[in-house]
Amino acid sequence: KLRIFYNLSCFGKSMNDVNAFIVTYNSAKTINACLDSLQGKLPNRSLIAVWDNNSSDDTVSIINGNYCNIKVYRSNVNIGFGAAIDNIAKKHKDASWYFILNPDSIISFTDYDNIHTQMEIEPNISLWGASIYTSNGKISPSAFMFPSLLEDITKLYEINLVLTQDIKKKISKIFNI
Repeated sequence: KLRIFYNLSCFGKSMNDVNAFIVTYNSAKTINACLDSLQGKLPNRSLIAVWDNNSSDDTVSIINGNYCNIKVYRSNVNIGFGAAIDNIAKKHKDASWYFILNPDSIISFTDYDNIHTQMEIEPNISLWGASIYTSNGKISPSAFMFPSLLEDITKLYEINLVLTQDIKKKISKIFNI
């Protein structure tokens, strides 16, 4: 699943065109396909860096054994996705564009080219997201509403309510939910 692709070129002169960051945790089954989808498709001046969150499987040995051009950082604890991205970004802040993805992502570079072209056309937009597809080609939603007690109750009792946000807020306030 593709996370974000954004422009941070305002932070100084860039040395790389793109830095691709991947955070892994027990990702031995998926990391090869992810890295293979990136190989040779990023611009020449690019870096691929992986932060491993203390995997207990063969994730790190797979990367080190098959990809000599990828920088790997291994943490001795699982610090989570956000902290891992923060740590790796601090080490590699020398790019115009940053490409952040999960280890189960397989990137279509038709989409990559389209996103990159749009980013060049719209320099004031600094955060882009691509469509996410399941392995059988169906679109997978990347955003949704968080569940609430009210929604759970309506599902439990098979109530089909169509409520405005204002009514939902009033009901939530009455029942402290």
